[in-house]
Amino acid sequence: MPNQAHRRIDEGVKRGARHQHKPPAKRKDTATGIIPADLNHDTVLEQYLTESTTSQIAAGYGVSRKTLVRWLVAERPEQWKKVQIIRALCRKEDADEGIEVACDALSLARAREQLRSGQWDLERLDSANYGQNQYVAPVAAVQISIVVRAASQQDIPDRTATYEYNPGEQPQVIDK
Repeated sequence: MPNQAHRRIDEGVKRGARHQHKPPAKRKDTATGIIPADLNHDTVLEQYLTESTTSQIAAGYGVSRKTLVRWLVAERPEQWKKVQIIRALCRKEDADEGIEVACDALSLARAREQLRSGQWDLERLDSANYGQNQYVAPVAAVQISIVVRAASQQDIPDRTATYEYNPGEQPQVIDK
């Protein structure tokens, strides 16, 4: 039995060659980069509000997602932004409901991440309403007066210089 005391636990476990990690295969993009002539902007924007992703909409029209998004941003930038804000608001509301009805830690964590995502999008897309308020304190101008007096000579007048400094500007001499 003395041999058994020095025997390693994993001795006898066959070690095979290590497998190299393979990167995921690239998706084959069978869509074209040409937008159909009869494609209506408003129809696509309405579908974006009801469909789950731009990839699904683009696949329905036979174009790539990048081409569809580029086309919408170029043709209807304000409407595209408004639709994205609406989707971010919906995502935030879905997350609020998810937090309220979460039955386990995983669903709660998922709802929190969804909430953060919606809030992040809203801060970037509509910072006037959902961005952080940054208070900028007013900056007052500074005036400095320097008086030079001669100690021994009575007939030399005092010299006074006044400087004014406004932030963002060069100091200016007001009086000499």
